[in-house]
Amino acid sequence: MDAFLVPLVAGDHGRPLLLTVRDRFVAAPGRTLNPRDPGTWAPYDLSRIVAIRVPVRPADFSRPPFPLTAMPLQPYGNGDCLVIWPPELFATPGRYEGELSLEYPDGAVETVYRRLLFTVRTRF
Repeated sequence: MDAFLVPLVAGDHGRPLLLTVRDRFVAAPGRTLNPRDPGTWAPYDLSRIVAIRVPVRPADFSRPPFPLTAMPLQPYGNGDCLVIWPPELFATPGRYEGELSLEYPDGAVETVYRRLLFTVRTRF
């Protein structure tokens, strides 16, 4: 499974999640491209993106996806975006999954293959 794990505690909502979108087909400056090593991939230029959608749902499909969005950060060529979620989204312990979809001005959509997996534990 190709996924990025985000550990949380139930009710966490203090800091947004900073994600960097990378292009697995282009080498990062000064690096040799390795398809298995995201550290060698170039940041994806988000300057032409009109929306970044981040649907998140419980991994057991017990609820429909919650429609989050991400905000691209300048300089857009770094591929960075912030995901902010409401406190009620991760109020219940369990496993959640999400994905990033990039939307272009012509309506085309490109979904990032790597899933986001959120594991939410109970608070002490």
